[in-house]
Amino acid sequence: MSDPVQAKAKLMSGQSRIICLTLAFCLLLTLLDIAVLNLVFFSGLVSFTMIGLYHNVFRAIGVTIPIVMALMYSSTVPILAHVFLLSGMEDTLFYVLQFHPIPEVYQGVAIAGLWEPKWWQVILLNAGGVVCLSLFLYASFYMTSFLSLHVSTRASGSG
Repeated sequence: MSDPVQAKAKLMSGQSRIICLTLAFCLLLTLLDIAVLNLVFFSGLVSFTMIGLYHNVFRAIGVTIPIVMALMYSSTVPILAHVFLLSGMEDTLFYVLQFHPIPEVYQGVAIAGLWEPKWWQVILLNAGGVVCLSLFLYASFYMTSFLSLHVSTRASGSG
């Protein structure tokens, strides 16, 4: 392989690794939410009056870790975890992973500024989140490919 092709393959491999790390973070965040709510709050170990504190800590983790990952890897891909949280995909995955039916109303939850949204609102937000993530990833890969090709042709003197 030539140098530009190897550089592009290495860059795409790095992007794929960051995407996998971001997806793993989103899954782990959901599993953490399931574990804490089921083991701590629903079991009665801690009073439900503390749920507000838990939600603040959960939001802080959901916001700061993707930002730290983005800075560590010099990539905007980890910021996609914010779309995962904002569009309610985490809340839907919360029910799906526990094999619970999607509730008529997501009680005690605010998603994208809607307090206790109905199931169809959350599904629309989920679909919008998937569209946003898809467009962002497509644009990210396209721009990465375009820029690496442009830089490699400039470096070889043919651009």
